Amino acid sequence: MNLLLSIIGALLFSDDAKVAAADWPQFRGPSGQGLVLSDALPVRWSDRRNISWKTPIRGVGYSSPVVSNGQIWLTTAVEEEGRLLVVVLDLQTGRQLREIPVFQHDKLWAIHWKNSHASPTPVLADGRCYVHFGSHGTAALDQQGQILWKQRLLYYHHHGPSSSPVLVGKTLVVSCDGLDHSFYDDRVI
Repeated sequence: MNLLLSIIGALLFSDDAKVAAADWPQFRGPSGQGLVLSDALPVRWSDRRNISWKTPIRGVGYSSPVVSNGQIWLTTAVEEEGRLLVVVLDLQTGRQLREIPVFQHDKLWAIHWKNSHASPTPVLADGRCYVHFGSHGTAALDQQGQILWKQRLLYYHHHGPSSSPVLVGKTLVVSCDGLDHSFYDDRVI
C-alpha cells in the first residue's frame, strides 16, 4: 500500500479543488509548468479536513497522479513480486476501477533507497496512457487498460527511473539516463 499516493490523490481532488477540476494529463499539469488557474485550492488539511476520500494502493510509487475524463491514473511497483502496475481510480469516489499489470520481472534492479521503480509520471493523451518504468519498460494503454504496445530498452540506471515521459506531437520522449547507455539510435529500436 502506498499511503503517499492515496493522500496525494485525496488532497488534489478534495471538495475545494473540485471547482477548478480539469484534466491534469502529465507531470506538472496541462502546460508542464505546474500552474493551476484557481484560487479555490485547499491550503490546509488534516486527516479530516479537505479530504474527500482515501484509497490504499499496493506497492510503492512516487509518480504524480494524472487525471482525464473523471479518472485518476497512477503507477506503482510491487517490488517483492517484480510487478509494475498501472492503477486507475474514480475521481469522485476514489474507488479503484482497474489494477493493470504492465510488466513482470523475476527481479527488479537495485535502485537508490529514496526512489521507487514507479517514479515517472504517466502521460494521458488521445485516449491513451503512456507509462515509463525506466529500464524495466515503457508502454501504451488504451482507456480500458488494454496494453497497446510495450518497449524495453536495456540500460543500467543506477539510481532508478525518475524522468517522466513527454509527448511531443505523436512522439513519446523518454529519458534513458543510464551509466552504460545514454541514448539509443532510432535505427536500433
